[in-house]
Formats: sequence, C-alpha cells, structure tokens
Amino acid sequence: MSINTRKELAFHFTNSLAGHPLFNQYFQTVDDFLAFTGFEEKTLEDLFNMPDEQVSKKFEGIGSGLYTRYQPPFIDITHFLDFAVGEVRTSIHKQQLDLSQERLDRLQKLMQNAIAKSYFFHTLDDFQLLGNGLHDSPDSPMGIHYNWLKSIVAYLEGKQTDIPETDHLSCGFARWLKSLQCELFLAATDNERSRHHARIYLAHRKIHQQFSYVLSFIEAGEFMLALSHLLILHHTVLELEQHIRSLEANYKDNEENNFYNFIDIKSAEEEELYYFISVRIAKWGHLMPGSMLRRDYKLLRQKIESFVYNQGMQSILYFSDNDVRIFVKKHESNISPEQINLLAERLHDLIESYATSRGMRVRTIGIKLDYLNAYPEHKIAMLKQLPELGINHSLKMVSTDETDDLYSSAIEAQAIALFADEALNSGTLDVFFQPILQPNNSDCIHAEALVRVYKDGIAVDAEKFLGYFESQDKMDMLDLFVLGKIRNYVPQLKKVIKKLSINIYPTSFRTPNVVKSLIELSNVCNDNDMQLIVEITEQVFLGDTTALESLAHDHGIVFSLDDFGSGYSNLIQLIELAELGVIKVLKIDGGLVKHIDEDEKVFKVIETITEIASTLNLTPIIMEYVSTQNILEKLEELHSDLLYQGYYLDPPLPINNLLERYVTPRPTMPLH
Repeated sequence: MSINTRKELAFHFTNSLAGHPLFNQYFQTVDDFLAFTGFEEKTLEDLFNMPDEQVSKKFEGIGSGLYTRYQPPFIDITHFLDFAVGEVRTSIHKQQLDLSQERLDRLQKLMQNAIAKSYFFHTLDDFQLLGNGLHDSPDSPMGIHYNWLKSIVAYLEGKQTDIPETDHLSCGFARWLKSLQCELFLAATDNERSRHHARIYLAHRKIHQQFSYVLSFIEAGEFMLALSHLLILHHTVLELEQHIRSLEANYKDNEENNFYNFIDIKSAEEEELYYFISVRIAKWGHLMPGSMLRRDYKLLRQKIESFVYNQGMQSILYFSDNDVRIFVKKHESNISPEQINLLAERLHDLIESYATSRGMRVRTIGIKLDYLNAYPEHKIAMLKQLPELGINHSLKMVSTDETDDLYSSAIEAQAIALFADEALNSGTLDVFFQPILQPNNSDCIHAEALVRVYKDGIAVDAEKFLGYFESQDKMDMLDLFVLGKIRNYVPQLKKVIKKLSINIYPTSFRTPNVVKSLIELSNVCNDNDMQLIVEITEQVFLGDTTALESLAHDHGIVFSLDDFGSGYSNLIQLIELAELGVIKVLKIDGGLVKHIDEDEKVFKVIETITEIASTLNLTPIIMEYVSTQNILEKLEELHSDLLYQGYYLDPPLPINNLLERYVTPRPTMPLH
C-alpha cells in the first residue's frame, strides 16, 4: 500500500471517528482531536507497529487528558474505542490494511487497559478529596471510613507499605457497629432498627469485598476490572454515608428523648457497668452566634469522646444550652469505683480548662446507674434532675445514700413542671411590680415587672418554675405571655409610674414574635407617656449585639444592664454599647449589694462601679437587694445618683396593691 493510500485511509478513519456522537460530546479542542486520532499525520502503521509499552503509555496520557478536561464516563470511552476498532476491522476485511486480527485484539485491550489505568488513579484522587472535605471527627462512623479510604489511596500510590484492612469484621468501622453510638442511633428508629442495621452492615461488607477485588485485579494488571470495582466501592461508600446520615437525622429529630430512652433501656443490663456524668457549664451559650456555638460544641464533643475512648471506655453525649450529659460504658465488671471517679475527675478537668478559657465555670456530678434501679419509674427524671442536686462541690460522684435526695428533687421538679405548664397554658401566671425608689422620695416613678404565680394562695418560688421553662427552651413562650400581660396593664400603670423595667431572656431576642411583641409594647408605653426599659444580663456580651442596637436605634428601646459585677463582665463591650446609646441604665448585682455593709472591699468595688457608670453617663444606678436599714445607710455613703430596690422598701406587688400604695402621696424613705 502506497503512502498516499495509507494517508487516505487514515483520513477516512478520522472522519468516521469525528462523526461519532461521543466524540462530538467530549472532544472540544484541536489537541483533543489530534491526540485521539491524527492518523493522517502519523499513519496507521506508526500506531499498529508500536511496542506494547509505548501504546500503553500513549493511551494513559490520552485517558489522563480526557479525565482532567471532560471526565467522560469510562463506559463511553470503551464504546468509542469499540467503534474505532470496528472501523479498522472493516479495513482489514477489505484487505486495505496488512494487520492480523490477533494484533488488533491485543491493541484494543492495551488501549482500554491504559485508559482504565489513568481513570483508576484519577478516581483515587477523588477519594482523597472526598476525605479532605469531611466535617466529621476521625472517630465518627464516616470519619473512620474516609480515613480508611485515604490509607487505600496512600497504599495504591506507593506512599504506604501496609495494606489497609480488608476484613470487614475487624476494621475500625466494625468496632463502631458494636459501639454505644451505633446502638443509640438504631434504637431511635424503634421497629426499624434491624432493617437499618442490615443496610449498614451489608454496605460496609460490600465496600471491603470490592477493595479485595480491586487489589486482586491490580496485581493481575487488569485495570478495567479494577476501575469497575473501585467505582462500585465509591458508590457503596456514598450509599453507606446516606444510611448513616439518615440514622443521625432520625436521632436528632427528638434527640433528648432518644438519648434518655436509650439510657433507660441500657442501664437495666446488669452484666455491664454504666455511669452517667452531668457537667453544668455556667454562662454557656446565651446569645452566642449559632456558628460559634456549633463550633464550640463540636470541638468540646470531640475532646470528650476522644478522651473517653483513650481510657478504653465508650460514651455517648447529649448537649443542651448549659449542660453536657455523658453516658459512659465499661465492659469489665472488675473496674473499681476509684477508676470511675478518676475518669470523672479528669473529664471535669478537661472541660473546666476548655470552659475557663471562655469565661465559664464548670460543675460536674456523676452517678452509677444501677443506684437508680430502686426507682425504675423515676430513673430518667432523676438523671435530668442530677445537675440540680444540692451538693456544694465542683466535682462529685453521688453515693447510694444520696440517691434518696436525688429522688426527692426529681419528684419536686416533676410537680413544678406540671404546675408551670398548667399555669402558662391556663394563663394563671401573673405579673407583679416591684417599686424602684429614689432617696427621700415617696413617689413610685419606676418599677420592675416580675412574673409571679400562686398555688393555693402561696407564692411559688419563681426561680424554680423559671428554671423549668429555661431547661425546656420555653422562655420565649413565657416572655410572650409576660409582654402581653404587661400591655394590658399599661392604662393602669401610667397612673403611678413613668418608667417600667422588664426582663427578656437572652435567647428570646432571636425569636421574631418576641421582638415584634416587645416593639409593640414599647410603642404602647410611649403613647401613654411611659418609658420602657429592657433589662439584659451580662450574658449578652457572649454574642452578637446587633439586634439590641437595632431595637435601640430604630425603635427607641432603652436597655439596662442587669446584675453588673457578677463576674462575667466585658467592660469594653459595655463601654461600646454605652457610647452607642444602647445601654443607658446600670443595675448592680444584688449578690454584691447584700454584702456592702459587711465587707469594706465590697463597698470599694461598688464605689468603683458607680464611678465607671458616671463616666459612661449611665445614671441613675439601680441598687437591688436593699433588704435592711444597714444596707440602705451604707449605700447612701456612695454619694451617687442612685435608685433603690428591695424588700426592705417594698416587695413585688400585684397591680391593685401597687395602685393603692402609690396613687396617693406616701411618707419619705425609709418606707418599710
């Protein structure tokens, strides 16, 4: 065959290939076109007579270029190669080419295998990227699998000599399948737990089977088959992730109930030892931006889980705004109480170190769960009440003798919860008003609204039912109720007072309905010649104050900083908010005021605070907890612009009593 004939035949092949739909779908540039065809320039014999190694190298390069630029599915490439080989077969049949069928078959296999090899290693790179984008901790189920995938990549690329685990029964994920966390997630699915477990187990087994096939085919140099099974492995990993994410989401839908229900079930198993450790973190989470809160929770969770795991134990955790609850499992029955106490102590130290750096305090209390078997119907209520147990230590493991106190506390908490819910739902909660008075002035110009409730004619301890609402994330509901109640009282209040202070729970500022109701109340007060003052605590400095600034500037709402001096003050932010005109009133922490007549150092601290407040134009300053004549007289030595609030002057009063006492003139202070 002449050179011109060969070139004419090669050009015919080029035209045939260029007309194939797959070619037009993927090959977009001149380089693509010439790399895969270009027969008229290099003649068919150049390709057909190449050594096998050179053919493989050429098509590995072609495959890599295709994957990098367009990533056509490998099945499309094989179809295209089959079409090209078919054209060559036709020419051989017509005796236009001097080439044996055996050589053509050999070339076809070499080309397919070479492209498959390049695709294989590019797919490995995708595995590496998949693991790098993981947001789970290394000990999480998907973290375990993605780290395993990374080790596969490292081994196949020659960067690791040890073969990754191939036995699905002894790998890290198999251990997770036997863990408390896996049991917890499955238990949350109720009757579907066996089906979900089967899905996860079979997917996990399939992943390891596919990896074994990949290793076998690579050893045999069969990259088409290795790629096929690698893609199945990849797909199955994503399938496994979907199953696990579904389990996690199902558990999260009702996390607290699922957590405690699981503990209720597991703690009845006497062949293993279970402990419950509750960590209360004071000043945690209020008004913190959601992203910061999630980040801190995630970091702390990982620290705790890794620590317990390194101690040879298992744990599951539940976080609420102020608490970390840790369920710990130990297999060996001969573990001593001293070992568990040491675990609790080290956990306490770990969390305390983390929290202290963020200006928080920590209190840890734990209990062996079989102590609660004597109270099967109240076991979970007792665990929920554990953080409230009256023990004056930052770290404590509850003894058998102390469980009676925990039981009594839980029964009381259940009664308060029932009563509080009924009071809120029935509207029997009420708002009282405690006068805030000027020295030597009998007029009640200023009052603070305080929620109160009576049962059988006796006032219920406000801290207890407020604590219940807080623990149940119902403070926004309570704030809405109080705002509505006060709004109804405004026509009567305007006869007595010019300024009204109210308390809004920090997280309620993130509830649109509460903010809307607050703005409406402010407008009603303004229409009735009253100034509304919203008391906020220093917890607000842990988060974003943008919402407060908007309420102050756009709606004229005045803010008062409550409990200043309680130990978590951020003076810089106070100065900034004062200069912005957001905070205009300062209220000194009652915990300081009540000791002012006993400790000269306390007097000096309060004196310094009043000087700071005066510098920032935060006047008058409100002194709460004025409970005795001695405290009042000591406060008068400050010679500052002060207002006084406390039971020595007047308790919180129902609206009718407030009107009776202050509509007509009264004697000058003291009033008690």
